[in-house]
Amino acid sequence: MKPSLVIVAVTLASSLSACSVETSSCGPSGCTSSRSGSFSSQPIGGACANDGECAGSLRCDTAAPSGYCLQTSCSASTPCPGGGVCVADAQGNFCAKSCTSNNSCRQGYFCQRFRNASDGFCTYR
Repeated sequence: MKPSLVIVAVTLASSLSACSVETSSCGPSGCTSSRSGSFSSQPIGGACANDGECAGSLRCDTAAPSGYCLQTSCSASTPCPGGGVCVADAQGNFCAKSCTSNNSCRQGYFCQRFRNASDGFCTYR
């Protein structure tokens, strides 16, 4: 009877680990946890460490402090998701979190206003 319980326990453990969303690892300097799988939901402008942490088709700009979920292109036929605004720069157009004041942006970011407008997008210095 014990061998069958071991087999059931191993099968159950394998099934659960395949669905795991958060993992932890510990070392001499302490423990860290990270998310894996496709269970992510960071909205536009949200913090991220990789593309998998951003909602839908958003990508993670890892050069931004604590990461920044954004859409890599936008146009009249490819609009930004809700809460986003299309911004043009030297590399092309991208969607960033829209804002009306610095309070609209997460900590460490500020509202860069569009020229002669009351709204803008959240960015960092």
